[in-house]
Amino acid sequence: MLSKPSALDSSPIILNCHDELIELAKIVKKRVFALFAEERRSGSIILKLNRLTKSYKDLLLVIQEVRFDLGLDEYKRGMTKEAITAAAMRERRTQEEVMEATKAAIEIFRKHGISLQTNEDMMHEDNLSDK
Repeated sequence: MLSKPSALDSSPIILNCHDELIELAKIVKKRVFALFAEERRSGSIILKLNRLTKSYKDLLLVIQEVRFDLGLDEYKRGMTKEAITAAAMRERRTQEEVMEATKAAIEIFRKHGISLQTNEDMMHEDNLSDK
């Protein structure tokens, strides 16, 4: 259980809503399964299970909406399999074109004697500057 920060504590509480929602969903899921097991053992219906199951479903929908908003998942509702396949092929084609353009740019730089710095070079420089 989280304790309320004291008035002297000026550090802000930083929460990642996506991760917190997932943790909450895990807790609710455990409760759903525990109530379901209790219902099976007792042989009688536990009405709370209906409400809890609906709450769990609503929470999962909120998490999915957050994932769409954050760009973690691609929204595909209403898209046919053919449309999804076509979109994937366009994406792959775009990536191939970017790679070809990058290779051409590198070749032009090399022809003109312009040295390039790779990501590994930049990361190595950052590590040296940290020391």
